[in-house]
Amino acid sequence: MNIGFNNQVAWWKVSAILGYSRGRGGQRLIEVAEKFGKLSDATQGRRRRSMILTDDGLVILSSVTPETLILRLNKLRRKGEKDDDD
Repeated sequence: MNIGFNNQVAWWKVSAILGYSRGRGGQRLIEVAEKFGKLSDATQGRRRRSMILTDDGLVILSSVTPETLILRLNKLRRKGEKDDDD
C-alpha cells in the first residue's frame, strides 16, 4: 500500500490507521515506539497527518491523510479477497 513518497507498507500487516494527534496520546505513542526502535517516519519532512500501526508493533508516520490511506487499504483488501476466491 502506498503511504506517500513512494513508500510502501504490506497492506495485510496494517492493524490500524490513526489521525496524527499533537495531543499527549499521539506523542506518547511516538515516544514509546521510538524508544523500542519501532518508529518509522515516511513523511520526507512534510507535515504528519497519520500514523499506521502494524501487527508487529511498528508505528509508521505518514503525510497522507488517514481517509486516503483507509480508501487505499479497503481497495487492496477487496482485491485480495477476490484473489483468494480464485
